[in-house]
Amino acid sequence: MECASCGSLVIWMGPWSNLTHTECQVCGAVNNQIVDEPVDDEEEE
Repeated sequence: MECASCGSLVIWMGPWSNLTHTECQVCGAVNNQIVDEPVDDEEEE
């Protein structure tokens, strides 16, 4: 995942049994990742 603020790596944080949030490895932003838009397999006409 990519940070919306600085473009760096964002990873899930928390215990393995309960990953609670994401955090940027460079700027420390919490839950600030760029959301990937779902890709439709069918073309709209």
